[in-house]
Amino acid sequence: MDNIGTLQPQVIVCLRHSASKNTTNQAWKLVLEIYNVVRNGKYTKIYEAVHRSVTTPIWDKDKKNNYGFYHPKRNSNGVILCESDIDQEACLYADKIRQKRQHDYEIAILYDGHEEELSEKDKKRRKNVLTYFREVAENRHPDKISSQQAWLIAADKLEKFLNGKMVCFKDINLRFVNDYRSFLLTMHNERHVKNLNKQVSSTTAARYFMFFRAVLHQAYNEGYMDVDIASKTTAIKKEVHMRDAFTAEMKECTLTIGNDGRATLSADNGSTKVTRDITNAEMNKIQTILGADNLNDEGKKIRIAGLVNNIVISQQVSQNFEQKMSESQSQTQQLSR
Repeated sequence: MDNIGTLQPQVIVCLRHSASKNTTNQAWKLVLEIYNVVRNGKYTKIYEAVHRSVTTPIWDKDKKNNYGFYHPKRNSNGVILCESDIDQEACLYADKIRQKRQHDYEIAILYDGHEEELSEKDKKRRKNVLTYFREVAENRHPDKISSQQAWLIAADKLEKFLNGKMVCFKDINLRFVNDYRSFLLTMHNERHVKNLNKQVSSTTAARYFMFFRAVLHQAYNEGYMDVDIASKTTAIKKEVHMRDAFTAEMKECTLTIGNDGRATLSADNGSTKVTRDITNAEMNKIQTILGADNLNDEGKKIRIAGLVNNIVISQQVSQNFEQKMSESQSQTQQLSR
């Protein structure tokens, strides 16, 4: 390498026109162009796909390349600028990949033997995701069989989604994760053998998806992925239906935990309807009940039901008071006439 000069590899994000029949919204693929890479003793240029495309790049009308096409405008950090927010996110993603690749080449030059490290990194990116999931499941709670089993069941759901297809970490992108999320939300509940239309609850789907996101996050931390895709995904809302824990008067009762962790209660006892956010104090009580090791699932549901009953009764007393005050004011106005 010393015999051919001291040029440093340079990685940049470029646009390549994507062949499409749609002439209205022309697409450009985001690719990495890597200059000054040594192959067979010579400098060369190689390309790497980013697996993202954009349709709204902003062109610099003052600059043209050798083929007569305009260059895309870039910000001060060299990121391609787009009109669409979604396209801009794709460009930011591509720039993160560029930074990773640039770092890899710079380290390779600074340290002898770093080629082996790069080879190890490539080996990690080719790791089977399902195999890794099962390894995490087996090592996450080695002394707690029930917790370990929950992780292994979650891995089984991913296997069902893959349907025999081998997927490596280099194949994982946001679309794959969102497709799996949709699969979990529409998955058949295997406990109901006769009713094929019976789906798993959103709480069950949320738990499986939570395990999967945790695996992806761990894989990112351990160098199997270049981007923390788990942080870019949306958790599944959890809904806890507690109607069975109440008396017959309670018509409906649902506790929904949103993506932001905020809990909302919806209850109807026939005379009073309540839909409001759970306070921090109430949420702390619910979390204490859910974390109680001396209670089974039925006992936890009954305790939470008692807490909800108090909320509904409090709301009913408040509504009755407001109604009485309104009636009293109305009678006072009529007497004054």
